[in-house]
Amino acid sequence: MKVIVNADDLGMSLAVNDAIFRAFDEGLLVSTTALVHGPAFGDAVRRTRNRPGLHIGVHLDTTEFHLAPDRLQAWREQVRIAREAGIEPTHLDSHQHIHLHWASLLALRRLCRETGISRLRGRSLDYGPSVRSRAWRRMVQTFAAMPDHYFSLEHWVACGSPEREGVTEIMVHPGNPHHARYAREMEQLTVLRRGWQVCSFTDLAVPVQLA
Repeated sequence: MKVIVNADDLGMSLAVNDAIFRAFDEGLLVSTTALVHGPAFGDAVRRTRNRPGLHIGVHLDTTEFHLAPDRLQAWREQVRIAREAGIEPTHLDSHQHIHLHWASLLALRRLCRETGISRLRGRSLDYGPSVRSRAWRRMVQTFAAMPDHYFSLEHWVACGSPEREGVTEIMVHPGNPHHARYAREMEQLTVLRRGWQVCSFTDLAVPVQLA
């Protein structure tokens, strides 16, 4: 089973950074997304320099650390900050999944085209009404590549750890202090990782028209 294990919230706090880097060093994940306005982003940047195998995206945020009514402008700035810090983003997702909102679709398309970042977390057919999910995916696939499926680790386990064809993204939140369940994620990953072929967003095939 091909799995992208992606750790959200790099840069949120020193505790989150510690947990994400530990998970990477132990081979549990190779992908994360950074909150460039997070209080510990500077620490994250410094520590990623010794971890060239860690694939880093931008965790687009307009809801917590950078409140902004203009999503496109805010997201442009966040990609710029990441690049100026020496991070070339491999993919995009968002804090509290704001990029998955229908109201974000035009801004997301423009951002991908302007920045050349053509891989992102998508709306999974395993979540919500499939008709809406399929419609959203069809639109996004005109400008970006996505995993075939998406689960939080908690939901994936609750569903009986279903295997899926194609690539599945499993979202984790190592070290996040606000939710006690996150303390169990690394223990679960240590066991589950043995049956997965762990890959990254860079392994997703971008359609010819986007390459």
